Amino acid sequence: MRRFLQLLACAGFAVPLFGCPGKPEPEPGSLYIRGSVSAPVGVSIKGTELVACFVINNECSLDSSNTKRVVLQASGSRAAYSFDGLAAGNYQVIAVKDSNNNDAFDDGDYSGQYVKGGSEAVAVTPPVMGIDIALQMKGSGNHQPMSENVKYLRPEDFVGGKATVTFSSLGAEERVAIIPVHASQSSKVDGFQYGITTSGMTAQGLMPELQRMMSTSPEAAGLQADEASSLPSDAHLRRLEQGLRWAERLKQAGVSPSSRAGQLRAQAQTPIGPCPGPYTVGTLRCGFWIMSGDTQQQITATLRHASANAYWFVQNEDASDFSEAELQSLANDFETKVVPSDRQYFGDFSDVDQNGKIFIIFSRLLGPDGLLGYVHPADLFTDAETAPYGIRSNEGDIFYAATPSTLSGMTRARYFSVSMPSTMVHELKHQIATSTRVLSVPERPVEELWIEEGSAMAAQQLAGLGTQVGEVQPYARYSLISPQGFRTVYASRPEAPQEGLSIYGYNFLLIWRAAERKGHAQFWRGWSAGPDKGIANLEAHTGSPFPELMLDWATTLMLDHTGLLTGYDYQGINLRDGSWSMLGYSPLSSGATGTTRSMSYLVGRGTGGSASITVQALNGASPYAVVARLPGSLPYSTKAITGKVTAPLGTSLQGAVLEACHVVDGKCDERSFKTRGGQFRSSSQSSNYSLQVEPADYIVLAYKDVNGDGKLGAGDYSGCYTTGLSTSCAILRVGSDVSGVDVQMKVLTGLTGQDADVLPEGLLQPRLSADASSLFQALLSQAR
Repeated sequence: MRRFLQLLACAGFAVPLFGCPGKPEPEPGSLYIRGSVSAPVGVSIKGTELVACFVINNECSLDSSNTKRVVLQASGSRAAYSFDGLAAGNYQVIAVKDSNNNDAFDDGDYSGQYVKGGSEAVAVTPPVMGIDIALQMKGSGNHQPMSENVKYLRPEDFVGGKATVTFSSLGAEERVAIIPVHASQSSKVDGFQYGITTSGMTAQGLMPELQRMMSTSPEAAGLQADEASSLPSDAHLRRLEQGLRWAERLKQAGVSPSSRAGQLRAQAQTPIGPCPGPYTVGTLRCGFWIMSGDTQQQITATLRHASANAYWFVQNEDASDFSEAELQSLANDFETKVVPSDRQYFGDFSDVDQNGKIFIIFSRLLGPDGLLGYVHPADLFTDAETAPYGIRSNEGDIFYAATPSTLSGMTRARYFSVSMPSTMVHELKHQIATSTRVLSVPERPVEELWIEEGSAMAAQQLAGLGTQVGEVQPYARYSLISPQGFRTVYASRPEAPQEGLSIYGYNFLLIWRAAERKGHAQFWRGWSAGPDKGIANLEAHTGSPFPELMLDWATTLMLDHTGLLTGYDYQGINLRDGSWSMLGYSPLSSGATGTTRSMSYLVGRGTGGSASITVQALNGASPYAVVARLPGSLPYSTKAITGKVTAPLGTSLQGAVLEACHVVDGKCDERSFKTRGGQFRSSSQSSNYSLQVEPADYIVLAYKDVNGDGKLGAGDYSGCYTTGLSTSCAILRVGSDVSGVDVQMKVLTGLTGQDADVLPEGLLQPRLSADASSLFQALLSQAR
């Protein structure tokens, strides 16, 4: 970034950095990667193999002669490193420690890779500094905190019902967060009741935005109209719970669809059931039982479209609600986004009707119930088996969907572009998971409601139809503002509407963190298939006791993308990107008491001397808590920088990068956690933008690597926000929303000889796999 700003200066912009690069004098060994490696508290980094892996065709090449390795010999939990004399190019920096020396990457080993800002793994281009890696343990047992400034308090730490943490010196600028956690989520007690006493500390006041938010009741705060239109009502949870209970009831009655599946496999592979074909588009009409409230109605639907993995039916009365182009659009999303993603992470949908495809049936009966879609396990059984128990089966692999005109408050554009595609991936995940368990031999129990819905939101995220399109954040709104009021584990569907929403959004954040730590490719399919359910199933497939997952998650919710402590960032989402509600916390005061149903956050500050915190258990819940020492205050507020970026006349913005670069000591620091940016996809010459940032000073700049060589030079575009007639890049002080921050890019000229990479680190670099388990295994194998 320094050299990028220097080039801006050479191109006629004045920037707060010294020197114009002119003619650099490269020296042997001048290309380097430097940073640090840290392990959890109490774990030595000695024996960790650190690799600067040369990237070829967007992949790490361990066999390349340009790849450099070093085995760390330091005995502590943190050490600096430097790779010098590197060849020009891109590198992926990874580390692995084979704790049990068995040449396999398995439980108990430690690994890490450079992940910029808690996002996806990125390549780096030397010379570069600050490439820090936090090792994490793979597998079972209690988690060690990812930072020496974090301490987990467990039941064994409470003596006489109390646990105390002391600090010999706590600076006035430092903060301490105490997080009581109802980590067991025991159904015998609805929350962990705690008391806190402190010495040598004072309360941290609430930020005005958070104070206003927390002083407003969820009922009074309400949902925005655009959010409410896309949220499921209680009917969706009710419908899923009803279906899962039907599956269990039929199982208890001795009705087994697995025997039917076995019989079908022994027969000729010909379609069966009430709609066996032939599947002629526009001609085939079939009768289907559709849920309406708590009863079923039979409708007639016509086959309107056929795609590679689905037959698309529309209720006859709703024929005019879909054009052929609209059905084709949904089919394209289903075949290119929904099926590939769900199949990759969760497995294949069932084929009990032997036609090789899933039925998608659009009906007007769903919308009035507040439903976008549903699947029903009864369809895996024969109608003769289910009818005696009061439920009719359509004897197939079926997803039922609402028609657009029956969904109040939702535009057709949103229905076809966002809401229905995201619902398809969500419900197909339910169908895959339920059919996998119900049709297994021996049959496995269906998953519990509280985590099944959170995992279906994860399916949306994996397919690019979750937080990426705003389909997850609203569901976590209330639970993030007041986490102490929400459980994660529910024995049945909660009655309170806000708790129903939290099962989707809050629990998504729990299981997403667990899956990221395990690795998405390793976690989802096995977990979804069972054979256990609920807490036991999550423990079996993460290798960690559930309370440990809760402690890690509670810490992550507070620290994600704050830059305060390493190891607690989400990799695929950012809770501070402006799209999520702020996490609610309270000022810490001695004598504070409370009850938390999941976790509470209390924050105090040091006074310059020694300090102590004592957490006391006041009821029968197993006591757990997190104590985190923070180098500064919690930055929960974000502000918007808005404006327009314009490319040179006759050119396109596509591929251009916009960045609000945090200014530290008068200089742009692209490594700061406050730096924000993104890449334009628009092919227009100009476009409006909005960046959510923490209150601070910024330089807003844009650039485009026209020839895609990863180097900014003659013929590329660049520019920054200036004021008045000045050519200087203005330092923008952001304390509230700022508009009119326009950037005009121009073509760079006269920069011959500037062939070093001067793009901000991590941007426009090869997109690397976020799941590096196979890479860690290959590294261990080569090491021997």
